[in-house]
Amino acid sequence: MFENLMIAIRSGFLTGTPTRFKPHARNAHGSLEAVAANRCNGCGVCVKACPVNALSVRTTEDGMEFLFHPGRCVGCVRCIDACTKSVLRFIPGNSTFQLPGTPDQKKLLDLSRSGMTSTPIDDGALVSSPGDNKSSEECVSTNLENIKFPLSTEAYKTADIAVLRNSLHCRHLDVGSCNGCDNEMIALGGPHYDVQRLGIDFVASPRHADALTLTGPISRNSLVATYETFTATPKPRLVFAVGNCACSGGIFEGSYAVFDGASKVVPVTIRIPGCPPTPGDILNALTEGLKQLQTICDRE
Repeated sequence: MFENLMIAIRSGFLTGTPTRFKPHARNAHGSLEAVAANRCNGCGVCVKACPVNALSVRTTEDGMEFLFHPGRCVGCVRCIDACTKSVLRFIPGNSTFQLPGTPDQKKLLDLSRSGMTSTPIDDGALVSSPGDNKSSEECVSTNLENIKFPLSTEAYKTADIAVLRNSLHCRHLDVGSCNGCDNEMIALGGPHYDVQRLGIDFVASPRHADALTLTGPISRNSLVATYETFTATPKPRLVFAVGNCACSGGIFEGSYAVFDGASKVVPVTIRIPGCPPTPGDILNALTEGLKQLQTICDRE
């Protein structure tokens, strides 16, 4: 017992700052920036090189816009390697959670028609994701054939969010993930992050939960479990989509076996992009995300 006490004293204070964590060197996600937009000639090789459709192009009256989708990017940097003009740069760092109504894309650069020195790319198949043409009803289980997906959006009250900021109980549900995001969530219970000191805890039953944390793109075989878990959770039943797969389908987007993200089945409250997001990203969304959500509810 004395030896264990001495080890604890030598270890010192291990717990990190509640809402701000430095990016880990191993982070495979971050932000894609256009550092030399004037060099772009509109060839579109970066868009074609992306395996998860994190880059898209949209035609405008003056030319075209290149868009970046953080909820899809896996940090493979193939777009950067494919670009011969060194237009893009990948900046590793913590991902930013996305609140309801927040666009899931950001504009990288505008390219006027006069700046296109190469043949413009065909943007018809690049604007929409492969799964956009597939309705959820086509893949619905026979047990839920009378249920229309996605389920209706929940109405949040300021008083409810204020209470949950001090005491949040989550039910984690793996709906087809590779376990990368699940492993990051396990680290939240360690001494460095220690979510319980902030009033956040993970429970075994959805009936005891205030929120659901979903990882994975929601596979067809997990649809019934997702529906029953969601309906068993008491209101206001927040939903956190953890990782790119839960945000947009990730690398599985467009597959016949998945629903391309949690929002195709249940109303998502906060999206946490990353492949996978770090424990700091998740904890930041569980704390600062609820704070900002309460501010939105106050305005309404």
